[in-house]
Amino acid sequence: MKKAIIYTRVASRAQLDGSSLEVQKRICSEFALKNGYEIVKVFVEKGESAITTNRTQLQALLAYIAKSSNEVDGLIIYKIDRLTRNAVDYALLKAQLSKYGVILITARENLEDTPVGRLMETMIASCAQYESEMRSEKIKQGMRAAKLQRQEVLTKQKVR
Repeated sequence: MKKAIIYTRVASRAQLDGSSLEVQKRICSEFALKNGYEIVKVFVEKGESAITTNRTQLQALLAYIAKSSNEVDGLIIYKIDRLTRNAVDYALLKAQLSKYGVILITARENLEDTPVGRLMETMIASCAQYESEMRSEKIKQGMRAAKLQRQEVLTKQKVR
């Protein structure tokens, strides 16, 4: 039987109160069972953003694979954006896994090792990055607007 590890992640501490981590784990576990994988370890990232790969559990996962690569055939994730929201980091992580003979598997995105499948995989990773960058831009705009509004209030108070 093939062996796999599961990686789940939520970005904020507020999401820990929800069921997202459990849902991710359940869906990844069901995928493993249906596809003949035995789960040997689960890594759970609680409240760390996927903008960088410098995350506690992701680094522990990579160290585990480096140490136990003979025992791991695949890494199962819920979706690409759970692993990273940076297209370059995604390519580097995938190459690092490949170096140890570990394939990356998503439970929700049907990725194929074909030219079209690899194109779609790259597009999904790029879309995750785009979404993250757009969210960041909206937050910055909101902060600028709030700062401007505070300045207007202070100016009106001084005029009185």
